[in-house]
Amino acid sequence: AYELGERPIPVPELEVLLSVLEGNIEDFFDRSGPIGLWMMRQNAIMDFLDLPPELQEFVRQPVNRPYLELARNLSDFSAEKLRSVAEGILDITF
Repeated sequence: AYELGERPIPVPELEVLLSVLEGNIEDFFDRSGPIGLWMMRQNAIMDFLDLPPELQEFVRQPVNRPYLELARNLSDFSAEKLRSVAEGILDITF
């Protein structure tokens, strides 16, 4: 009686069901509890380690934090807004 929650669904069976339903097992992972937070941190660490060594070194240096924050803010801009900012910088430098 899986549907009533009386028995757990074994992972191999769950994977088969999800493939038929075109779902992902990751959708069932905890994202807010202690295990979910731990998994998110582990994924963040793995993503960091996938960066080239020189970029890892740049990110690790506290003096570079303003550059990282600027990059994050700029990534939220539309292409038009970013173009406008770039044009403004060019106007200042010429």
